[in-house]
Amino acid sequence: MPRLFFGGCYVSSRLVLALGCFGGLAMAGSISGGDAVWAQQAQPSAAKQKAPRPWFTFGSRSKQAQLEKKSVKTAAAKPAARLAVPKPETMLALIRLYLVGLDQAIKANDFRVLHAISSPVLKSKISPDQLAKAFADLRARRVDLAAVVIVTPEITQSPAVLPGNILNLVGHIPTQPLRIGFQMQFEPAGGQWRLRGMNVSAHQVRRAPSPQAAAAPAPKTKKKSTVKKSTKGKKKPRG
Repeated sequence: MPRLFFGGCYVSSRLVLALGCFGGLAMAGSISGGDAVWAQQAQPSAAKQKAPRPWFTFGSRSKQAQLEKKSVKTAAAKPAARLAVPKPETMLALIRLYLVGLDQAIKANDFRVLHAISSPVLKSKISPDQLAKAFADLRARRVDLAAVVIVTPEITQSPAVLPGNILNLVGHIPTQPLRIGFQMQFEPAGGQWRLRGMNVSAHQVRRAPSPQAAAAPAPKTKKKSTVKKSTKGKKKPRG
């Protein structure tokens, strides 16, 4: 059997043929294995194009491809930047929008519209029927939320954007005799803030006296004066 000089030693031609076949399989695996990163890279010009690497460099190319894939996954897993708290007029519009939507849903006993304008996360976890059950107490008590259109809601806690870009708003509507308290959470979806969760309560409050009634002095009561008539000099009638 003829021998060939390969890699500094003599080997048989059959061994060289076997190694060549194995190298062809290795190169085929590197091409058909789905390394799309290599296909997207810019190819060098014909003048600068280097000769193809031998099959035994397949291991280094595979390692480089794995590192590049790892860097792509790391960049994709990087959390999004924290959004800023929106302007006061934007927060006021959000509170009024969803409280009016809740008021209409309670009065019509139809929560499909409120469900439709909420965030995708809320819609995927809660159905319109579950929304109706969540606010069944307000409907049973016939709580009217329409005053939010006229009365300006008051935010009692500092608005904050929580981790995950969740806008948290806590406050109340200063109405009497029922005060409407609320806690709302919003998340960005489709370029705007959408409702992610809402808690609404109504509790009785005492009517505060008006400033005019508090400043007015109490009316004075007149005392009856008793005057004794003098009987001196008067003659008694004769019997």
